[in-house]
Amino acid sequence: MTFRKFLIAAAAAMIATAMPVASPAQDFPVEFLKMSAMRRQAPVPSANAIASYAAAAQLAPETKRAVEGLLAEARAADARGDASAAQLALAHARALLDGKPWSPAQAFASSLEVAPKIPLIDVAAPLQLTVSRAYAAQPAAARLRVSAQAPGKAPVQLSEVPLSLRKSGDTVVTVNLPKTLEGRADLVSEIVVGGQALASSSERVDFVSDLAGIENRTEARLKAVKASDEAVAVVRYPFQVAKLVRAGEREIEARAFSDRLERSQSVLAALESGKDPVLRGVGDQDRAYWFAEPGEYVPYRIYVPTTWDRTQKLPVIVALHGGGGDENGMFERESSGKFQKLAERYGYIVVSPLGYRPLGAYGSPIRLPSVYGTDIKEGREVGGPERAKLLALSEQDVLNVLEKVATEYGADRSRVYLTGHSMGGGGTWYLAHQHPELWNAIAASAGPFFIDGYDFERLRKMGIMIVQGSGDPPSLNADRQLARDLLERGFGVNYVETPSVNHGQTFGNNLPTIFEFFERQKLRDHPDVPLPLR
Repeated sequence: MTFRKFLIAAAAAMIATAMPVASPAQDFPVEFLKMSAMRRQAPVPSANAIASYAAAAQLAPETKRAVEGLLAEARAADARGDASAAQLALAHARALLDGKPWSPAQAFASSLEVAPKIPLIDVAAPLQLTVSRAYAAQPAAARLRVSAQAPGKAPVQLSEVPLSLRKSGDTVVTVNLPKTLEGRADLVSEIVVGGQALASSSERVDFVSDLAGIENRTEARLKAVKASDEAVAVVRYPFQVAKLVRAGEREIEARAFSDRLERSQSVLAALESGKDPVLRGVGDQDRAYWFAEPGEYVPYRIYVPTTWDRTQKLPVIVALHGGGGDENGMFERESSGKFQKLAERYGYIVVSPLGYRPLGAYGSPIRLPSVYGTDIKEGREVGGPERAKLLALSEQDVLNVLEKVATEYGADRSRVYLTGHSMGGGGTWYLAHQHPELWNAIAASAGPFFIDGYDFERLRKMGIMIVQGSGDPPSLNADRQLARDLLERGFGVNYVETPSVNHGQTFGNNLPTIFEFFERQKLRDHPDVPLPLR
């Protein structure tokens, strides 16, 4: 199974088994719900996403009734194993949500999905697009229009050709690309019938020119310089991730490939000038290291206070991102830059590992909605040996990164803290139990929890904080109960619940409190002593 297929399957499973379909409207803006609704997935997740949007959006009563009827048709078709009929009903529902009249031409256009074979595109070769059909529909004379739109720029049309589909299977369309294309863009494919674009799909891609040539020249330059392993990893990482993306083992990263490449070449240029800007560097840094077991470079992100004088033994916070995120999420999406500012203010090293893959879960065999006190279970056997291997590598990645950082920076190993949000919250509980000797304290934010076999006594010597938002239904009641049970067992747990905060806001809103909690661990025997403000 490729990473792309695994990611889709995992996302589908999470949505299919989640809370009542209307509940996401409590957590996400209507624009996000519509984006999810308009994306084609397996029938059950698609129906749930469309229902969530329909419940939250301001739709005319007749439109809402029609959509509800089509969703019922889709679920019934899926139950009897008719995926084609289910997707047809869902496409009709999406057209109504988008204000498009349903017609044979619209049914045909909506049946088609266009995607690049590889989302990392080298403009030195023609682009290959795969056109697939979700359900059978009466063919219409159509054209395929392809354009690229970089952020903040006007779209650039790349091609418009007659669409001639094979009688069965996928159709491959070849598009010649201008050599001037570079950087990140949305690749937009439109199905045009009668001069009107009736359906479109968009995929985030990275354009690059002569990647193989750049890699060869980079390796030749590396051989001519003296460099630390840490610097070499940063230089080589973009080429490693490009190979994984092109092999279908990774999605393109949230960070634009051009940014990764620019960082690589900047470090290489510094090495050629006799400086190593990576080893024991300070500030906000994109890093990577060689992970021997899978045989690849794996990224992590680290912030080291700029005031570090290379003699201080600084405390370390390990921050675990949520499902589908990456090592940048805790610094950007979840905290909007707060992590860097607080780390500088309090004098902490903060490091966020990838967890080997975006859905690695740091070894924890569970995910939402499996929360404390429920019997929703997802053991390691789910997904078979491939998932078990992913979990093991994800757990080991966290341990590897912590050891590398603590060694490189001479960190204070008596003050190592663990925190994480959502999937990372589940990873926090799991790693605290598996490796209690590593952590002085933990702060778990809105994560899953699997109680079977969990020995709370292994956490007895560490500080525990549970972070929630009152508008975060997936784990709210479970975490309230977990806090009560821990208090009854005599644990000094700190439970923090922020009013009117949803799942996406929980961690960032409570990050200053988490830092204060970690700071207070120095005074654990004197909890009432006020901390000095920094």
